[in-house]
Amino acid sequence: MKWKRVLTVLLTAVIFFTGACFAPYFAASDTVLSPAEALPAAIMDYSGFYGAVDWVLERVNLLSFKYTRNDGGFYYTEKDPWQRIFGFNSVFDMFSFLANAFYDTMRVKFEYGGKEWMVQFWKGSYGVCMFVGGEIGIYSKSLDKRVDHYDAAKDSECFPMSMTVYQKGERLFTRPLENYWWVNGFKPGYLKNFLRTPRTDCSLESTLVLPNAAMADAFCAQLDAKGFLKQDSLTLASADAYSREGTKVHLLWQYRHE
Repeated sequence: MKWKRVLTVLLTAVIFFTGACFAPYFAASDTVLSPAEALPAAIMDYSGFYGAVDWVLERVNLLSFKYTRNDGGFYYTEKDPWQRIFGFNSVFDMFSFLANAFYDTMRVKFEYGGKEWMVQFWKGSYGVCMFVGGEIGIYSKSLDKRVDHYDAAKDSECFPMSMTVYQKGERLFTRPLENYWWVNGFKPGYLKNFLRTPRTDCSLESTLVLPNAAMADAFCAQLDAKGFLKQDSLTLASADAYSREGTKVHLLWQYRHE
């Protein structure tokens, strides 16, 4: 029944955020505070909220998110989260505002090996404007599939990617070059004018090492078609540009939006 769903959502929210506020005072200190002592401290120290969310997520593991203190602390998903089973299509982006996500996206679609591939990039504001972050995902579908829905890459189809997200030219965090099907990161922060597209205060840098030259050719051809400028090397001033060395493609994205 509808009221049961509403009640479940409300209870989940209460449990989650109460745990998030209390966690630093029960788990991060050698001194265990009573609830009467912890509540005022939690209210006064909002900065402890983000680290506390990790305390909750580690125990619930509902959203597959993890927390690292690298680069001042940010959230990311494990390599094989449950979201993988859903794949992706543009409808998800159309309704992203329902999840309080306001981002730019870029889809690089190309044919290779009898499939249509899509490497999709995201950057912007997430989680009720409490995080600034980015994502890159690898997807594919058969050429005869008419529905515009892609499956997430299998383990055998993943390839090395790295991702660095910047805000106004300042590096927020970096995900290292490793095999992923979906690499992401979300750092506590606020993106001004998050409703305005493109969100040029936020930029994303990535290195992708594609499996072979043919796939790299197909990928780069679509970057060219999108107006990316090919350069010998990139700097932070190289907005919407890429360089290539063999099968390694290094790109910087700031302005393009779909």
